[in-house]
Formats: sequence, structure tokens, C-alpha cells
Amino acid sequence: MKKIILILFISIISFNCENNLVVEKGSTATTEKFAKYWYNGKAEITSYKLQQARYGEMHEGTAVTIFVTEDFSNKKHVKLDDPQSVSNDVVSVIKLNLTKQFNTGIYPYSMMLSVFKPINIGNCRTRRGTPPRP
Repeated sequence: MKKIILILFISIISFNCENNLVVEKGSTATTEKFAKYWYNGKAEITSYKLQQARYGEMHEGTAVTIFVTEDFSNKKHVKLDDPQSVSNDVVSVIKLNLTKQFNTGIYPYSMMLSVFKPINIGNCRTRRGTPPRP
């Protein structure tokens, strides 16, 4: 189930236009609804029961997904602490952190995956500045 959700999420946000488009005036209701939900300063956190194969056996554990938007440096590929100081380098992204924790009987495993995806506004990727905030 978790794999299906992750695959759907990545598929949905992967559709975009050219790489150098800028957000234009007249955002759609969908964009406003998206911005109101995702630019409220909060993250979306979900936890799952995990069954992880390792060393030829299945192991019980916990998986957690955290989705959050943040300003990202297009040049350095890191989160920007002060986006106003480098406004020409800002890309608004949605970030997924996926953690898995399980015990194999040998020792505990803790794995983490982070995925950063530029946010599509009006079917186009933003490259300069952040999308309009509600």
C-alpha cells in the first residue's frame, strides 16, 4: 500500500512544462487551494506498519512519510535558510522524507530517503521565486 501511495505521489507531481517558466498572474482555484494547504508552515506526517525483507526474512517495523514545502537552492541543491537574500536562486519544492525502522534480530535498521520535487503551478515548474502564498 505504501509503495502505491509513493508511486502515485511521484507520478502526479512529475508532470510539468519547460524548465524556465515563471508563475504568471491569474492562478487557478486549484493552485490557490494547493497553496492554502501546503504553504501554511506545517508538514503532513503519516505512519505505517512496515514489513521489510532483509537477509531472506520478513521483519516488522514502522515507516513514516513526511511531506513539506520549502524554498530550495537551484544552484546548491540544499534548503535555503534565507530565501530573500538569493531570490534569483529560489525554487519552491515539495519534500518527502521517508523513514523506515525495523529490527533484523542482528541489529536495528534505520533508513531514510529524501526526495525533492519542484512544485508545478498551472502545469509549469517554477524557477524564480516561490508560488503565490494565500
